[in-house]
Amino acid sequence: MSRHPIPADTEMDVVRLIYAEGGEEARTGLTDAARTELYQKWTGDARIGGRLLPFLGTDDNIRVWIKNGPMKELSRALNGVGKYKDLVQNPASDVDVLVAKALRDGSWLVNSDSLKVKPLRVLIHQAHDEEHERWFTWAPVAHFKHLVWCALQEHAKGDTRPWVLCAVDSFGNRVSPETKTIHERIGERLDVVVAHVTDN
Repeated sequence: MSRHPIPADTEMDVVRLIYAEGGEEARTGLTDAARTELYQKWTGDARIGGRLLPFLGTDDNIRVWIKNGPMKELSRALNGVGKYKDLVQNPASDVDVLVAKALRDGSWLVNSDSLKVKPLRVLIHQAHDEEHERWFTWAPVAHFKHLVWCALQEHAKGDTRPWVLCAVDSFGNRVSPETKTIHERIGERLDVVVAHVTDN
């Protein structure tokens, strides 16, 4: 797709702008129409699309790069993971805060060395019981299906540790009661804990 590699300083400047100009607000998910509108806005912005055009060649290529680069990395960047992590202005709460909110119990400890991505997940255990670990995975509400699929896959591979699936919304974009109920029913069906946490 690229006619020429994007210089690192240009890439970082552009991604910082994308995150500042609406990208971070997409942390809890966007409708397809809203996402398309946002990509068009960035593509037509001289500070973003204009700087990428010499390297990517066409507006279509720019939109694909934004979708598969900065926006695909957004959730990880907000959570302090990946090459764009230093470009976000309003990072998400630390995972230990999410765990305490999700389980309504501050006695859970996070094993930071166990961090995995796609989706983000870590092993947790209670302070008095290091042997009984469980997986804690989190993502915006719109990506809940990825949490479910990950838990199913790991169970199928033989990992019998319990799971906590944490769907994150925001004060400006709260999960609907209908969606929350569906998630909880899925959790009951799969015998996993489902939690909904409001962040920032």
